Amino acid sequence: MLTRRFSKCSVAVKLQLFKTFCLCFYDIGLWCNFTPGAFAKLQSAYVKCVKIYFRFSKFYSVTMMLSELALPRFEEIVEKSRCDLRQQMSRSSNGLVSLFLVCLCGNICPVFCVLFFF
Repeated sequence: MLTRRFSKCSVAVKLQLFKTFCLCFYDIGLWCNFTPGAFAKLQSAYVKCVKIYFRFSKFYSVTMMLSELALPRFEEIVEKSRCDLRQQMSRSSNGLVSLFLVCLCGNICPVFCVLFFF
């Protein structure tokens, strides 16, 4: 739908629309039980959507494309969302939320939190 309606817009406008509508993965911070195959399919769909929307060739380098557009990789989106969730939960005074945070700590890598927040 976005590709059809906004095909004649500039790259800057398309970037803003893409960031607004396509980078909002609801509850992505809770995604921890996916198989590597399912995660790879989601990542592939993300890359395919970017290539179609910005009219890149299917043979164009993903790294070059994302760096030219200043868009994050799919893994970065997932890790940042997990870190945001963990940070919000650590601020909570609710006992159940604190217990849930203890359960999640094994699935969230603190190294990415340091990279995004400092």
